[in-house]
Amino acid sequence: MKKFILVLAALTFSIAAYSQGFEIGIKGGMNITAADVMKEASKDVQITNKNTYNGGIYGRLKIKLIGIFVQPELVYNTRGYNFDITEPISGKTINFKQQAYYLDMPVLVGLKMFKFLRVYAGPNFQYLLKNEITGVDDVVALAIDFKKTEMKKANTGVQIGFGLDLSKFRLDVKYDFNPTDMGSPFSYQNQVQSIKTSMVTIQLGYKLFGIL
Repeated sequence: MKKFILVLAALTFSIAAYSQGFEIGIKGGMNITAADVMKEASKDVQITNKNTYNGGIYGRLKIKLIGIFVQPELVYNTRGYNFDITEPISGKTINFKQQAYYLDMPVLVGLKMFKFLRVYAGPNFQYLLKNEITGVDDVVALAIDFKKTEMKKANTGVQIGFGLDLSKFRLDVKYDFNPTDMGSPFSYQNQVQSIKTSMVTIQLGYKLFGIL
């Protein structure tokens, strides 16, 4: 985690040396999961998506090129899923939930147009803070081959989006996805349930200060 923060800080200061202006603000919003892919999943396991939340700070640096900016962010983010396991012999279905808490550090490069519209894209460096599975007692009692496993501590995703600047308010809509799997929250019947995520993130921000 320290390496992520040091790299982000070094990148920000390097860009700041070539910038014409800056902005710092806060933001928060909701994640609407668009798709989840489970590799090697058991046919007895079904996954459904759940909306989650996010919040954090952002900085924006205007580069000495017309309309170009770099926007590093530090966001507390959550990603969650609902699972159903149907026991093949009894046909009984058990429900439980998994929710992971991340520190996301996207570094977005974009273009500002018409003084209010922004388009951008960039990598999203993710560090796992905590992973929770709730409601699994019944699953463990039902299936002795159910095991909790560990998600990956660090991942790199991608964000693509657009934003609107309205006075001091900032509205962003992002497509956030992970091209590789983020690890496995559990295994069932000796099959590891690896997860990829893809979601739409809607955020409302507020400019605290800056000279952009």
